[in-house]
Amino acid sequence: MNGLVQHTAGIEIKVLAPTLKILLKDNLGIMNDILKKGGCDNVGHFDCQMCIEISTDNATDLLIDFLSDVLSLTYMQKTLFCNVYFSEFSENSISAQLYGKWLGSFDERIRGVSYLATSVRRNEEKIWESHVVFDM
Repeated sequence: MNGLVQHTAGIEIKVLAPTLKILLKDNLGIMNDILKKGGCDNVGHFDCQMCIEISTDNATDLLIDFLSDVLSLTYMQKTLFCNVYFSEFSENSISAQLYGKWLGSFDERIRGVSYLATSVRRNEEKIWESHVVFDM
């Protein structure tokens, strides 16, 4: 079950996924939907391509840094990055190409990803689970 949860600091999302790679992609999709509802629906072409590389100590920091880097690029480029291709991927390091479409405006403004309230873990069923809090 993926979705939004009320949080006092902003918006919290919870995502469950069979792999860490899918977990990152699903978190990106939900973040995009917060920024612009339906903004990535029916994308026929991409206007922008950017590359990111991230190395961290653990999966939680990997998710936080990934979403933070994409969020920064989103605001700098005025682009929703609807697709991601991971050329390298591990639990603490990624190289990725982001593909996005330019936007005129956003529905919501996310100030950042909370380091204190965000977590990634494998639950009892060995499913990847994340709780991300976006500061609004």
